[in-house]
Amino acid sequence: MKATLSKFEQELLDKVNASLHRKEENEKVEEIKVALERKEKDMDSVVENQKRVEKKVDGLMSRLDGKSVNMEAVEDTQKRMENKVDVLMNSLEGKSVDVNSVHNCVEDAVKVQLQDNNEKEEIRKRKTSLIIHVLEESSASVLEDRKKCR
Repeated sequence: MKATLSKFEQELLDKVNASLHRKEENEKVEEIKVALERKEKDMDSVVENQKRVEKKVDGLMSRLDGKSVNMEAVEDTQKRMENKVDVLMNSLEGKSVDVNSVHNCVEDAVKVQLQDNNEKEEIRKRKTSLIIHVLEESSASVLEDRKKCR
């Protein structure tokens, strides 16, 4: 009977370990999803910036079509633009997501919201309070004693 109990305990321990391992994996997957979403947004902004630059270059090229242009100057401008795009891409790839800073920002925002709610509640209480200047305020610290003084 003791060997069966030991086997049962081992199976239970294995199930608990597997469950903890799955939970850790799920947390890692969620962190990776958040990081990928941020990277996707960053890439979208880079693509938008590149489209904007391409439109500007197309506009310049259309204005220059009717004029005699030094092709070397155009090539130099194009190279500078490509270098700027490369620098933007490299700076974007070098960024890493800091989960703690995001958590702190969200936590600060929640604290500010709670503080605002507390202030609104205090203002609402003040609006409904009645102050009678003739009566002295009770110095008793217990609620029941204060009620008796009235």
